[in-house]
Amino acid sequence: MKLIKSWATAIAKNASENNAIIYRFAQDFDIEEIKSSHMHRVIIVWEYVGNNGMPDALANKKMDFFENTVTPYLDADEFAILAIVSTGDSLREWTYYSKSENEFFARLNSALKDQEYFPIKLHAALDENWTTYNDFKQTIALS
Repeated sequence: MKLIKSWATAIAKNASENNAIIYRFAQDFDIEEIKSSHMHRVIIVWEYVGNNGMPDALANKKMDFFENTVTPYLDADEFAILAIVSTGDSLREWTYYSKSENEFFARLNSALKDQEYFPIKLHAALDENWTTYNDFKQTIALS
């Protein structure tokens, strides 16, 4: 069973700085059904240098490769859910909700053990109510 049934995109523009942030986010799924089992939020952050805050083609290709490399490990047995991906302001951030913080890091390490170095930082916290995701969705709804 696939937990995420559809994805959506949104763009936040900052006209004064001539840049934007592009969001890809899980849209159609039953959050109430899974939030009690996926309470650990992990945000993977990749900083890059780009034009108007967006990555160049090479950086984008590397970030896509990274995501495609870790996805099979994190998605296996519906262990982690990729809820939001944002790109802009010289950052790409992947926001996951997982069943266990320690297991998330173990799976990430397994996925990356034979790969080149990726310039990522990790931020993890308990987020039982999916506050980060809900706040994001609220912001999108207000736009």
